[in-house]
Amino acid sequence: MNLNYPYFLFTDGNLSYLAVKYAATAVLIITILTLPLLITATTPDGIFRNLAPAEIRTANEAVKGDGIVFPADANVLNVKAFGAVGDGIHDDTDAIQAAYNRTGLIYLPNGIYLVSRPIKAPPRPGSASCRRILQGQSREGTIIRLKDNAAGFNDPDKQQAIITTSWGVAQAFRNAVSDLTIEVGAGNPGAVGLAFFASNQGYVKNVTIRSMDATTGHTGLSLTGDNGPLLVWNVEVEGFGIGVLGAANALATFEGLQVSNQRKAGLESGLKSYVHRFRSFNKVPAVISKNHMFILVDAHLEGGDPETAAIIIGSNALIRNVKSSGYARILDRTKGTGVEGNSIELWATQKPVLLNNAQENSVQLPVMQSPEIPWGSLEGWTNALAFTPVERRVLVRGKGWEVQKNWAPAIQAALDQVHTQSSSPQGNGMPVVQFTFASMSDALSGVKQKSDLLIPWTV
Repeated sequence: MNLNYPYFLFTDGNLSYLAVKYAATAVLIITILTLPLLITATTPDGIFRNLAPAEIRTANEAVKGDGIVFPADANVLNVKAFGAVGDGIHDDTDAIQAAYNRTGLIYLPNGIYLVSRPIKAPPRPGSASCRRILQGQSREGTIIRLKDNAAGFNDPDKQQAIITTSWGVAQAFRNAVSDLTIEVGAGNPGAVGLAFFASNQGYVKNVTIRSMDATTGHTGLSLTGDNGPLLVWNVEVEGFGIGVLGAANALATFEGLQVSNQRKAGLESGLKSYVHRFRSFNKVPAVISKNHMFILVDAHLEGGDPETAAIIIGSNALIRNVKSSGYARILDRTKGTGVEGNSIELWATQKPVLLNNAQENSVQLPVMQSPEIPWGSLEGWTNALAFTPVERRVLVRGKGWEVQKNWAPAIQAALDQVHTQSSSPQGNGMPVVQFTFASMSDALSGVKQKSDLLIPWTV
């Protein structure tokens, strides 16, 4: 099979970062992450200053340990370059907000980042905030913690999110939060861990959202407004009144969601939800589905209350391979008859339409897991700037002759080199090419023809 279908992720800016990854799953990913040439940062006293790429490089060079790490010249927006300390004592709100005001990959090395106010994506006139990736070094090591009794988080009727990625407009493209933990300190009854917005492409991946006070915290993960399609993958929510609240017009896919110790519901779904490998450890209902289509496949709902059902369905639903324990019954309906017992092999709100005397049973096809690309060592990364682009003179209307650079040969050479590295005994199996361009137009000039690049891997 030829790997002829690279997958592109784009973010806007003036500097670009190109990575090519190859995994055992025969998936080729080309990622471009960008940021402005001079990065405006806000100091705690509100004064703006410019960060040169050298300051970002210095912060990246200081990152140690395992997990998700980048080369020093990757130009990811390291919050340490904006003044974050990450010791769990100093208030890092201003530093993280300054980094989040930029578009690109906002990187948090391992540490405990204490915040006292909401972190919000900046306004985008006429549209929604998009293309921001909040990336931690590791789920266990990178912690964003709301301090105890934080101002503005004390009213459960006026919820306030610690992190808000955008707002309810269906143009929040390619937002993401990955590999970190969000904690809510005591005395914050109106706190929402993460208000996540994404459109068409976006994800929350390898994230824990935790209330450190069993009696407080409103919602762990909030998905509201014109939100989705998006992926929630390998996420755990501990505590809060509601673990995950969905109240959106679009849809969400949940893969490997786990909720525990909620006070009202584990998952309260008011959007089109497709849930696979769901686990709940609760006394309250594990699922309350209010409207829209709800699909639940392969779930274990443990704990239970002998006075209530594990699942409460108010609209269209399909349930397959679900087991519960401790509840009065496995399913109730707001309208219609529920399901007694503690397991469901297959159940739907409506009978299927059958042709030719077909059976009503599900075919029980296995659900393929979302692919996990191993990060691996940085030793296999190659910087395409080490290769020489081809210069050519081009006649530009109204400007005369200009010299333009064709980067296709340089990128091709870098691809060939990492292919050689990955094929050698010392290769780490995941080669990466990084490339910093002067502008996106320069990056793509000369790479406009399908035949310009030859991906060297075939399996």
